[in-house]
Order: sequence, then structure tokens, then C-alpha cells
Amino acid sequence: MALKDFGITVDKAQTERFDADFSERQKRFDLIEGAKDYMKQLIETGYRVGIITNGPEDYQWNKIRGLELDRMIPEDRIFISGALGIAKPDPEIFAYANRKTGTEAQASLYIGDAMEKDIAGALAAGWQAYWFNPLGLQPSTEHQPHFEFSSYAQIMQRSLF
Repeated sequence: MALKDFGITVDKAQTERFDADFSERQKRFDLIEGAKDYMKQLIETGYRVGIITNGPEDYQWNKIRGLELDRMIPEDRIFISGALGIAKPDPEIFAYANRKTGTEAQASLYIGDAMEKDIAGALAAGWQAYWFNPLGLQPSTEHQPHFEFSSYAQIMQRSLF
């Protein structure tokens, strides 16, 4: 479908090869430099770290396992839109995460790279929102994150809230 949007036509065999290659590469993603260290720091400090992600359940679990995040974050703190039937920016997915983790919105922080889905959704849910913006993009909405950073080295020096 994405290729079709760009006027590129592929046959069924090409589509199947692309899908197989993509599925295999999905298991070999790397986290952004410093992200895993930051998560470890938060966990060691006593913060409850979780994931809220949009996408089909199997696809997202493949990424989570490929990044070995399932070794750091308990399954009951991983919220996948395809499994829940709600997706960012709907504030309900954030509220659902709060209910399931026994946390409060005003004491919750979301770090995301998508202004329209991550930052807008977190703010609408009453969460703090930090925008990871490594390309220095201009905001695509009127939403104002609580903090903007372009590398995890910057955020590691910052106190939460």
C-alpha cells in the first residue's frame, strides 16, 4: 500500500519477499543510543517504566522482543493499541495504562517522538510529555511538550517533573 502511494507497483512474489525480509529485520532493531541506559536508570531509581505503542499486536511484540525490552519491562506494563482497540493520541490508552499500573496521570511521564500521537495524546491525558526530536523538527501541532531533547545524553542530566 505504501509503495502504491508512490506509484510503485510490485507483484505478489516481491511483496512476499519484502514482507519476509521486513519481518526478519524487525527482530534486529537497535534502540536509540542512550535509551536503554536511561530506562535502566529510571528502573533502578524506582520508577515504573512501561510502553504504550501503536500497531498490530504481533508486529509490536516482535519489535519489543527484538529490542529485548521484554527483559526490562514486565508484560503487564506493555500496552499495544492493536490488542486494546484504542490507540494514541486517544487519551484513553494513557488512562488505561494508569488504571492497570495503579498510577496517576499527574505523576506520569510519556517520552515520544511523534508530536501528533505521543505528545498530543499524553498531554490530553494529563501526563507530562517529553518530545524526542533528534531532527529539530518544528512542532506540527500547537501542543507544547514539557521538555524537548535531541539525544538521551541531554535527558539523562534532567530531573523528572
